[in-house]
Amino acid sequence: MNLKKVIGLGLFGLGAAFAQEAAPAVQPAAAPEAAAPAAETPAAETPADSAKAPEAAVPETSTAAPAAAVEQSKDEPIAVPAAPVAQEQNAWFAEAAKNEQVASVANDSVAPATKKSPFDVLHGSAYNSVGNIAAAFNVNDLLATPDQFAGRQFLYIEPSAERGVFSVGSIFGAVDISGNLGRGTIGYAVPGFGVAVRASLGQFYFSGDEGTKYNTEAGDDLGAVVSKVIGGFQLTANVDWLTYESEEGVEPAFGSSTDENYRNLSVSLGISNTPSAKGTSWSAGVSFLRHESTTENGGKVIDENADSYIQITPNFNFGALALKSERARFYAGVNAALPVVLFDGYERNMKGKKVDESMMELGLQLSPNVLGEVAIRENLLVFGEANLDWLAFSFGNGSDENGNEFSVLQSQMNKSTATIGLRYQYEDFVACEFALGDTFFSDTKSIFNGKGVFVSFGGFILF
Repeated sequence: MNLKKVIGLGLFGLGAAFAQEAAPAVQPAAAPEAAAPAAETPAAETPADSAKAPEAAVPETSTAAPAAAVEQSKDEPIAVPAAPVAQEQNAWFAEAAKNEQVASVANDSVAPATKKSPFDVLHGSAYNSVGNIAAAFNVNDLLATPDQFAGRQFLYIEPSAERGVFSVGSIFGAVDISGNLGRGTIGYAVPGFGVAVRASLGQFYFSGDEGTKYNTEAGDDLGAVVSKVIGGFQLTANVDWLTYESEEGVEPAFGSSTDENYRNLSVSLGISNTPSAKGTSWSAGVSFLRHESTTENGGKVIDENADSYIQITPNFNFGALALKSERARFYAGVNAALPVVLFDGYERNMKGKKVDESMMELGLQLSPNVLGEVAIRENLLVFGEANLDWLAFSFGNGSDENGNEFSVLQSQMNKSTATIGLRYQYEDFVACEFALGDTFFSDTKSIFNGKGVFVSFGGFILF
């Protein structure tokens, strides 16, 4: 083997070794940042050895590969590794912008629906004195169905009725007048259930050597009310014991005792569709009343006016939203009652004369009513209402103290009443409300002497 062959074999092995070292730098063609320096290095190291170019065939291939990759990245940006990340970001921002637009449109569409209507508010007793069951609630409705207090927070003061009502969400109460006495009410309410008790006490008791004397003042009152929502219906029960006239009783040490009884015991049950009502509302029920007006003297019961009785009254109320616009509402309805009255029978009159006195009555009472309200502005509401007191039918049958039998048939439209009122509310924390009756318009002197100007006047502090 000559020297030339040895040198030639050495150069060939050296070239193969360089080729093997350069191959890994060429393989990641997708990374132009790493491939470009590998292409530039051989050119920089051998600028004048053009005869060795065939031995550098592999580096030339590596130079061509990154060039093709760069061209591909210009034509198709998706092939660049950073591009998918950028696309994901752009898609995310686009989706977010889309969601923001949808949310904005949704908010725009929902805002008018959830905006509080000037008609859907709690009123004072100036509103709906005619008792249309389809109209908005007033404080009297809440006291009659205490579950409606749940979640409400307000203070209501009504100087014309000497009354105050408050609610702090679940606990509520009221102070008002019963006869000549102050009365207090306290209750508890959660959604779908409410209960309240009330009391007005006026008692006097004296005991001495000469005997005992006691007195119960007019307006002495004990009562309770419960309301419960089941399904779409509201059930109510109310019981009350009221002394409507002052009672006196004497138990002397010597002689006969006397005891006066002037009291009403009332119990009522009712059901309504108020929780689920849409456009039309109704309620039905029955009430029981025991009215006593007697004096017991020496163990004998005397009814001087013969007006103690038991009254059972089925009742039905109906109301509907008859007309509606963006700025106005018109309600129409009728309240009906069918009282049956059974008077106490007596065998003797005040003078002790034997009699056979008794009487029974039944009738149909109707009260057609209308109520309209107009929102002059969002914070200013004007309302007017009227009703008719109509005894559509009445029948009575009985016998007087002389034993003569009789019967009575009657139908009479008694009177109609009308009031006009106004409610002003400032934002969501204060409102005042009043109604004016016929005295304000027919007797101008009442405006200046302060008598009979307002049928009702009250104000709210809302929370």
